[in-house]
Amino acid sequence: MSTRQFRTTVEQLNSLNDKFGIWPLIEYNGWRYFPLPSMVGDVGKRLQQMKDFNSRDDDVILASSYKSGTHWVHEITSMLLNQTTEYNTKHWTSLHLQLEWPEDYKFTEAMSEQRLLQSHLPFECLPTAHIKKGAKIIYVSRNPKDRDVSMYNFLHGKIGWPDMTWNEYFEKFVLNDDIYGGWFNHAKQYIDAIEHKKANICQVLYEDMWLDPIKHTTRLADFLEVPYDDKFIKEVVKKCSFHELKNKKIDITVTIHPEGKSTLFRKGKLGDWKNWFTVSQNEQFDALYRKEMKNVDVNFVFEPSGQI
Repeated sequence: MSTRQFRTTVEQLNSLNDKFGIWPLIEYNGWRYFPLPSMVGDVGKRLQQMKDFNSRDDDVILASSYKSGTHWVHEITSMLLNQTTEYNTKHWTSLHLQLEWPEDYKFTEAMSEQRLLQSHLPFECLPTAHIKKGAKIIYVSRNPKDRDVSMYNFLHGKIGWPDMTWNEYFEKFVLNDDIYGGWFNHAKQYIDAIEHKKANICQVLYEDMWLDPIKHTTRLADFLEVPYDDKFIKEVVKKCSFHELKNKKIDITVTIHPEGKSTLFRKGKLGDWKNWFTVSQNEQFDALYRKEMKNVDVNFVFEPSGQI
């Protein structure tokens, strides 16, 4: 990105300051939502608008819970679809392709090029037309322990977010997670949709991509039905490494950090939860996980050498 493009992007993001908030959360039908511009008002009406979204045959939806590797896989997917190793500077700065963000879909509907859409909401909220026509969905998931720690660090210190310790956050938002329906609900809905072939979904596990990015970027390219060779895949993986993305990507988090810093990419490590969870917290979470994920066909890697 050139210096001029960088400055323009930052100016665009800063212009969102008066619209982008993260507190107080909005409660609706037992779930809580971040106060995005579109969600301030009639939440039920907004969710229905999302289900009624006029999806096209070549639309791709990237679905994930927060802090599951969304921006990482988004960048990989963007490069694969556009057959380039240049970073995407348009989709995330406009935010119009995040299905729950815009107050209307006029900008999105006016686009002529292929659309890479994104949502953090559960499967039940996705556009009905997209599912019925078998359009592509990429479901990105991450082991919930690392995801919870990442979410805490992402929100901590942000403008408007209540100041709380990790222990306080664990009680309020890990054991009692209801943001966008909660992680367990989110995971079970998508895994059930995959198991029962309710939609055309490719599941991408954060840990799989972290451990073997060449293999799983290739698998993603096959799902997207795009041309590639080994050289291209290796270059995409290199450009989308954690170090490269952290140093070169600009994102909306600059608008909610008191010093205007990007905090989207923190460590990118597998198993960092062990530095945060106490023995008691780990035992509580494992019991909750066994209860909620009983008979759910998924095996998350919780640290490089093993599984839960």
